[in-house]
Amino acid sequence: MRSMRLGRYIWLLCATMVIACNKTEDMALNLSCEISIVGKQQCSEHPTLQHGQLEFGDDGQFEFTGDYDACFDKRRIQAVGRYKIDKYPNGIKMELLANWFYGADSKMENFPRTIGSVDLERKTLKGVYTDLWAIMANRGIPTKESGQRHMVECRR
Repeated sequence: MRSMRLGRYIWLLCATMVIACNKTEDMALNLSCEISIVGKQQCSEHPTLQHGQLEFGDDGQFEFTGDYDACFDKRRIQAVGRYKIDKYPNGIKMELLANWFYGADSKMENFPRTIGSVDLERKTLKGVYTDLWAIMANRGIPTKESGQRHMVECRR
């Protein structure tokens, strides 16, 4: 009798975990995100993100478009690749692994390469975008302007 109750308990626990996992997977699928910059950026000698757009597909692919400005340089960066999801109790983190990159003066090596990450709160789909491409564009040297965390808001 005890083993039957224990078996039912284990089955119920497994079923609950499967349902919970499926709900968290749905959260990261088919999202459109707007990256906004708080305040006016000062003139910088290094590329600084001014505006960005992220699209996450249900196939594990993402598309990123970002407008970067420096004092004497403006460029639009486009990247396509896969995203990796890490789940947390109140949110998720998506690491952006670029397979294809367009718009930079220099060619990126060693694809896929992480160009940034998105941390989102589950309920509001608002969070933070961490820009790693700006650090790479500055030859790996972080500056005050590069690698900043920017506000991001997503919708389904």
